[in-house]
Amino acid sequence: NMLISKSLFVDYKEFPKLAWWKQNNMPVYKKIRGLENEEQSEQLIELWQKVEDLVWDYFLKKFWLERLDVFKDNEAKNPLDEEDEDMTLIAPDYKTKRDNNLKRTIEAIKSKKPLIYQPGFLIDNLFVRWDYLKLNENWNYDLIEVKAKTHVRKEKTHQKIKNKNAWELENKFMSDISFQKYVINKVFAENWLWEIENFYYAYLNWNYKKQWNIDLNKIIILDQVDIESKVLLLWENSDKEFSRKDFLLTPLVVEDIVKQMRKELILDEDAFNKIHFFSWSKYLEYFWKDRDFWTIYWKGLTSPVAVRKLHFENKTFIDELTQEDQELFNKSDWSIWSARQYIINYLEAKQKWDLIDNESIKLELDDIKYPICLYDYETLCVPIPFLDNTSPYQQVVVQYSLHKVYKNGDIEHFWWVLVWDWEKNVKQLKIEENTNKVGFESEKVITWSYRDLLDEFVADIWEDFDKTFIVWYKAFENTRNKEIAETFDDLRGKFEMINENTYDLMDIFSKWYYYSLDFKGSNSIKYVLPALVPEMSYDWMWVPNWLVAMNTLNQIFEWKLSSEEREKQIKNLLLYCWQDSLAMYKIYEKIKEQLD
Repeated sequence: NMLISKSLFVDYKEFPKLAWWKQNNMPVYKKIRGLENEEQSEQLIELWQKVEDLVWDYFLKKFWLERLDVFKDNEAKNPLDEEDEDMTLIAPDYKTKRDNNLKRTIEAIKSKKPLIYQPGFLIDNLFVRWDYLKLNENWNYDLIEVKAKTHVRKEKTHQKIKNKNAWELENKFMSDISFQKYVINKVFAENWLWEIENFYYAYLNWNYKKQWNIDLNKIIILDQVDIESKVLLLWENSDKEFSRKDFLLTPLVVEDIVKQMRKELILDEDAFNKIHFFSWSKYLEYFWKDRDFWTIYWKGLTSPVAVRKLHFENKTFIDELTQEDQELFNKSDWSIWSARQYIINYLEAKQKWDLIDNESIKLELDDIKYPICLYDYETLCVPIPFLDNTSPYQQVVVQYSLHKVYKNGDIEHFWWVLVWDWEKNVKQLKIEENTNKVGFESEKVITWSYRDLLDEFVADIWEDFDKTFIVWYKAFENTRNKEIAETFDDLRGKFEMINENTYDLMDIFSKWYYYSLDFKGSNSIKYVLPALVPEMSYDWMWVPNWLVAMNTLNQIFEWKLSSEEREKQIKNLLLYCWQDSLAMYKIYEKIKEQLD
């Protein structure tokens, strides 16, 4: 009788094949979820734990409640903690630990312990482990599930709403709490316990801005689930009252889904696929292989009817499609270009050289004003902010690289990184690994505050705010600049001017004015750079991508590295950010050469 955990149930409801991978091939499942190594798994656990502890601090300071940890001897947790409880049962000693958890949970409830942490519930081989059981003023228990997120609800309407609490539960959270409620109510009934009175999600307030110490009353949102209530929505032009009710899955529906899971998840892959056909939208989860840009499965061919039809006709490769097959992609989708145009470009590029529209590129670059400021931000994104004037999960700029190019060919380069320390300081670094030094180099480490880094950035731009700023994928940098303008009113004008004068170099490639098979169907600088500037690549770097950069920054901020390792990683981070702004300049040069 297959054991079904909450996370397996939620995965099945979200996408059945995902649950099949989880049950039958855990390494593949982890890769689909983006967990390439144990370090990433551990970082996720640590992230969740910090938010759970923050909620405990909230209860401690508001109600003076110490928590009783009924899972305290289970130090050897699975890398994904309770999210993969079902997989840990294969460990020989885990059943004993789990049984102790179940026993302690019932004992604590019967003893009316005021705050129970990590209670476990098992019945009919259905298992859940909740975050907190809290005794309320009626001497009944409330269940609080902590999510290291800033929302559990989705938008109710397309009109702008400022009150995020007014939204209905996202599907995965609806499935999550429905399954947990079903299991826990059955356990309580079997043990002649009281019914659970209230169900809550505890999560982080996305709108909270830290000022000195964390304000627990403002950063934590306790969101009661499965009740009917009136909510006042703040509309753009007028207020409107809205009746909200969370429609959870009924016990009968949960039981039917559990029966389906026990029948289907034991099947081999071919048999499972005959029940749950490929539906186009989740190629990675379904097949677990790369979406090659020369196939119908490439992520840019967002035409579900066409992809499904060709898939079931066993037509995979673009250059094998008939004219009739290609015409299935004729209808433009939501993006600025059609899937059919991509197919036309791909087939044309296979017949000859790169496709380059010099006239359109020239029009794009005609308004460039010198000196050009090519810059790149690196950010830190954590659930609990530790820098003043920042919010949960805000992409906080803690590093930048700026290449300033003058009309006469002179280049200046400024690169800075912010790290946490108790003293305000600016330290000059010398990075020998910088093999592409320009006429002027300024490489420094700033300690103290977020604002200090921004002031240095403004000083490096100096009086050139009305010139051209070049980035790659401006939605990211422009959004950061908007957040800075909203936070620091005295900087608003400067950062708004940066956005007004920003050109996105990626546009030349995303609009297909320059198309090459060497880009492998991507507009990412990681693909365009080695194709146009083969002498430059990211392969040699100790920090290969933004995720590693963010995790490294987090380790530096939390003082998890020795002094020697800290300085080494700071240099690696600076080199990574430097590579992006230099790469833009090298690509810009190549484009100008092409025009000339």
